[in-house]
This record gives sequence, structure tokens and C-alpha cells, in this order.
Amino acid sequence: MVEIRLYNMDSNNWAGFKQGDRFRSDVSYKCGVCHTKTNDLLMDDDGPRLICPGIQEDLHSVLERNVKEDQRLDLRFEDCHAGNSVEDLDKLLRDRHYLGRCIDQVRASFGNNFNNIEGDPQRVVEYWSAKKYETQL
Repeated sequence: MVEIRLYNMDSNNWAGFKQGDRFRSDVSYKCGVCHTKTNDLLMDDDGPRLICPGIQEDLHSVLERNVKEDQRLDLRFEDCHAGNSVEDLDKLLRDRHYLGRCIDQVRASFGNNFNNIEGDPQRVVEYWSAKKYETQL
């Protein structure tokens, strides 16, 4: 069995890699949208880059919109406790509950199919990026 070398992201022991090289991190990164985990990094001119393993799927952009809508509903709920009818609050709660269940179901399918972990990373860090989940570290 080949042992996978995991590079410590805090100590910069990955600094010898050149553009285009891939390596594995001692940290597992979890996409803030689909919750897929990876420790696979790609070196580019500016340093290590994360690429979500699920980004190729059409559902990823749909899920991203739904996660943003869920966050918007969450803020709206916090803002509307005072001065709103029970019916308005009840509808908002139902919308949040339904959307949350949908998000959870899609995330479960992503994690089961696209996780890309090798070795045994000791911690998980969530990341979110506006750049197609190609996050610069």
C-alpha cells in the first residue's frame, strides 16, 4: 500500500511545488455549497488552489442559488419577528423548512458521490468562494 504524503498548509511545506502540480493537504476542505470534501490542491501562480469536486455538476449552481436563498430567508426571519402576523411568520418558517430539506437531500447525494479525500486529514475547514469554488489559499 502506497502511503499518501499530506502537506501541512500552516507551515508552508508545500512551497516547492510548481504551477500545475497537485498535492494533498493535511486539512480536509468542505465546500460551503455542496458539503463535498477534498484535500486535493492544485498549485498555480498565486499558490495552492482548491477546486470543489462537485463543481462540474449542473446541480451545484442550482444548489448554490438555493443556499443563498436559504441564507436570505434566515436573515428575513431574524428581521421580521416584530410587527408581522403569525401567518407571515408561519409561511416563512414553512418556506425555510422546505428549502432546508431540499438542500440537505441534494448535499447528501454530492457527498456520497464526489468526496475526494486521500490519507487521513485531521481537521475539516469549510470554504466558500465566489469564483466557482476555485478558492485560493
